[in-house]
Amino acid sequence: CDLLEYGTAKDVRVCSDFYVVTTESHIVTINQKGAIISTIAHGYADCVIKSSDNRFIVFNRKSGGYQIHNAVSLLYDGKIDENIVTVDIADDGTYAIVTDNNEVNVYNKNFEKIYNFQSASNSIIDVDISSESGNLVVASVTSKNGKFNTTIQAYRTNSEETVYKTEVDLLALDIRQIGNKLLVVGDTKCTAISTSGDLK
Repeated sequence: CDLLEYGTAKDVRVCSDFYVVTTESHIVTINQKGAIISTIAHGYADCVIKSSDNRFIVFNRKSGGYQIHNAVSLLYDGKIDENIVTVDIADDGTYAIVTDNNEVNVYNKNFEKIYNFQSASNSIIDVDISSESGNLVVASVTSKNGKFNTTIQAYRTNSEETVYKTEVDLLALDIRQIGNKLLVVGDTKCTAISTSGDLK
């Protein structure tokens, strides 16, 4: 699939039956046979994308604008007051946005805010939302005795109910819910956490 006319490819994400490629200037969706389904100019200086089965969310780091798309069209063009740090979107269309004031905003598939909360002490670095587990998991980092620790907190996606809270002695680089586990990829090791918060 030749994308030269849309610029240099920066990132690729996989949805259930299509791929999403971001370039410096465009978002390109491609079917499994390599044919271009749609293209849209994004206008973001630093375009970041997160995907689910049939939707994907794009945003510009350190700004408040974001967009939600499916394979063929723009579904929602949103903006929040604070700068966005990271986002995630679940297969059922529920999504979460983390802002640079350590606030987590959770929305349903109709783009309506379900709830939000703020972390006063820790710096939130990643979020993962899963319709399979029904959990929103947040990773935040603190430093103790010259070492980084990551606090993992899980909430229900439809309420502020806390499912579990646990600490791991690493700097989390990525978190991802896979089945009934949370995988924490850290600077020194990988850790799996069960749905009750126990280290595996």
